[in-house]
Amino acid sequence: MLSYAVSLLESYGDFDLQAIMLQEGHVAQVAHERKKHFREDTVVAIPSTYRMNQESHLFVGVKLYGLAHNIQDYFILDATKLLRHSSATKTVAAVDTDDLSFVAILKKGKMNHDLGGSSEARTCGCQGYTCGCCAQMDIPKIELNQTGCINLTYLPHDYGLSFTLSLDGRVVYNSTISARSPPPVCFGVPYLKDYASLCVKFYDLNVDERSFSGCVMLEAELYHVRVAERELGCFHLGPFRLSNLRL
Repeated sequence: MLSYAVSLLESYGDFDLQAIMLQEGHVAQVAHERKKHFREDTVVAIPSTYRMNQESHLFVGVKLYGLAHNIQDYFILDATKLLRHSSATKTVAAVDTDDLSFVAILKKGKMNHDLGGSSEARTCGCQGYTCGCCAQMDIPKIELNQTGCINLTYLPHDYGLSFTLSLDGRVVYNSTISARSPPPVCFGVPYLKDYASLCVKFYDLNVDERSFSGCVMLEAELYHVRVAERELGCFHLGPFRLSNLRL
């Protein structure tokens, strides 16, 4: 494994650099006949609060850890034109010595969330106050290919929602939250890719004294950037269905 860190640097003068840490990670070794060979394709999110100064120059720094002390381990890519001008397509930095060959290609783009699967919502199986929703979770970016299931129970007296998430039958998370507009619940799963996390998101919720309905999806994040989402299904539960009420 080869560890690295990526930072954004802004310069207002020849030696005045202010750095913002963007991402840290690890790269696995790729099979190669003679030399150790590593490759990483990743998305780095620039914070939404960051604002470019028109007088400054912008750079991306790449730091490699664990190299011998006499080998260059820090590289800088000038990203000023790339981040300022829509016509710029990429920036390349390359070093080739007897000890190290390094190539970095920096491209600008927008996140394209991998929605995957059918847009038609699945129906969960419900009985009483409890529902179960399952779907196949095939998300290569975080090394997940398992069946994900949400088992949820509505707590009418507390207007709460208790749920568990399992992957291939193994419970990886459980929680109790408010049933009124809860935010996504995010957590790490140890055996997924490093710096990956899952988020359970409930939406289109409708809760009253007689019923509780809504939909649930699973979102995947890598380095806190959403890379995929999968629908688990929609549910309707409670002591009465609205269609059976005598009003």
